[in-house]
Amino acid sequence: MLEIWTDGSCRMLENATPGGWGWVDSFGIERSGGTESTTNNRMELTAVVEALRHHESENNLTVFSDSACIVDCMRFGQWRHWKQNGWLVKSNRRPVANRDLWEQLLDLCYWRDVEFVWVKAHSGNRGNMIANRLAQKASKEMLKKILQ
Repeated sequence: MLEIWTDGSCRMLENATPGGWGWVDSFGIERSGGTESTTNNRMELTAVVEALRHHESENNLTVFSDSACIVDCMRFGQWRHWKQNGWLVKSNRRPVANRDLWEQLLDLCYWRDVEFVWVKAHSGNRGNMIANRLAQKASKEMLKKILQ
């Protein structure tokens, strides 16, 4: 079974929010990236999507994330309600944020066994700390790009 740790990060500016994402797998493969204007949730989701996309040939994976939103949604099937409600959050009838990434994530999980496990952020979990470092670095690089 392949294990993957993911994380996202954002830096706040007045008119832009640069962010980064990162992941590391149990083989030690690391990837990261960023964007100039985003949200933390979007970077968390991007990290998972990019990791699963990189490992498309793997059928049995465990994804560790410090995003309770992602882990709970995938473990408890909240996404099913969103799809049934036309991608609206039933309680407030607003569109689900980051629908494009949620749909990509669901597509990447559809045909294979992906387990989602929550890990506490900054708790010394080695994989989470590496993913966090990668996401922070990518976020800082985006910030530098904006400030140049």
